[in-house]
Amino acid sequence: MRQWGSSLDHNGMSFFTAIVPEGVSVYHGTHQREAIDGMEWLAFEIEHAKGFSAVRRRRGTDLLDGRLADTTGDQVTFPVETEAGYLHVYRMTRHQSFLYLDGMAAAKSTLGTLDTQDILLRNTTGIYPVWPELERAKELCELVSTWGLDGVIRLEAGFEIIKCNFSDGMKLESNSRVASWSNPSSLTVTSNSNLATFEYLRAVTQRYWGIGGSRVIVDFSSMISAFFYPLNLTNPDHRYPEHPRLLEPSWQELAQVKADIAEVVSRSKALHSHSVQTSTNWQDVTDLVVSRYSDRLKFIREKVTMIEDIEIEVAGLLDPFIDYSEAEPDLLTNSYMPLFIK
Repeated sequence: MRQWGSSLDHNGMSFFTAIVPEGVSVYHGTHQREAIDGMEWLAFEIEHAKGFSAVRRRRGTDLLDGRLADTTGDQVTFPVETEAGYLHVYRMTRHQSFLYLDGMAAAKSTLGTLDTQDILLRNTTGIYPVWPELERAKELCELVSTWGLDGVIRLEAGFEIIKCNFSDGMKLESNSRVASWSNPSSLTVTSNSNLATFEYLRAVTQRYWGIGGSRVIVDFSSMISAFFYPLNLTNPDHRYPEHPRLLEPSWQELAQVKADIAEVVSRSKALHSHSVQTSTNWQDVTDLVVSRYSDRLKFIREKVTMIEDIEIEVAGLLDPFIDYSEAEPDLLTNSYMPLFIK
């Protein structure tokens, strides 16, 4: 659950069980006001979730999958119509058990970030495709549900949860509408664009050294790693010899690893049910509040001189807590534009 190391060693080869304790808040960006029913994604940071709250459509077509439409020079253009969506805040009503995948397991790449999911857990043969995320998530949920788990924790730009059933163990605390964007025909990001555009990056990079707030408790005694076995983890791409792959092991070898994960999960889940603290750790809560606000308030006080820049910084702080179902305050309109949609 440390972003920096997991990003550098992005081809994770290890598995852990982890608990998200009762009372922890998590976030979901969506096009609908109603609570989600079934499987979907959750983020640990507000800004990360808000990046998935907008509904983008080409004119006259259905929902896009969020991939960039056109790239030219130092400019990225989205020739789409955009509608404001909703930020859902959920609170865990019981301890939730997850399978934590090491590395950047949510990174959709051909470098090997998806090996443990697609080759080992999903038994995919040949060159597996990168982008069928919904299919991947559904199959992972089918598997971990048989192990008695509530989903999967992975790292993308920030840490995320694939929650297999939103109606089990969570309560919708709030569902506020996010801000819309002023130019629905062509949203453009230039190399000189304001840093507010990347507000969510600032939020997730606060977790370089840990997720914080006792929001995830990893059972390190449950660790199962491909490095524990006499497997050939050689990367066939000579440019990246330091990053292991699961392309060479036989299906029999991989099946043994998978069976051992299932066995360890069964033991670890019983252990966690008695060991997770139920009282609130107020030091952890305070640390999260300080990490969110202190640097930015200091920056505003010492570095910012233009009123426009102050407005942007204040908007970044307040925007997640405003429901834009009614009129939008001018100060907070267009505080940032999410770049990624699931």
